[in-house]
Amino acid sequence: MRVERKPIESFDTEKAMFGHITLDKLAIPETVKVTLLGEPIIPESFNIYGHPNFTEEQDMLFMFKREELTRQNCGKHTPLEAEIAYEESFFDVPRHTFDTIAGIKDSLKNISTLNEMLQNRRIFRKAHEDK
Repeated sequence: MRVERKPIESFDTEKAMFGHITLDKLAIPETVKVTLLGEPIIPESFNIYGHPNFTEEQDMLFMFKREELTRQNCGKHTPLEAEIAYEESFFDVPRHTFDTIAGIKDSLKNISTLNEMLQNRRIFRKAHEDK
């Protein structure tokens, strides 16, 4: 079980605002446990890497708590980080299916297989940042 301490990052899109935590490794979503100041936070969803996403309300709560800590410390910025415990996921899709000319050609059969190949490339990059 890995444990990391990370801030919740805010993202604002045209459709919505939400929070996200970027982990160092791929995570198995079912094993992700997030706590903030000792209180559990349940993620709304997970991205393709198994990293947690939070609702706009949860993100705002995080911002309010961060501002409260700053006020308590006489205006001095105080980092606020969530604690995330998770089991690491391992990427085991054969590389030739998404990283060779033949594998890419095979993925062009329909939009579903093309999207799967692109997703596998993204996940491989996250899992093997040195390659």
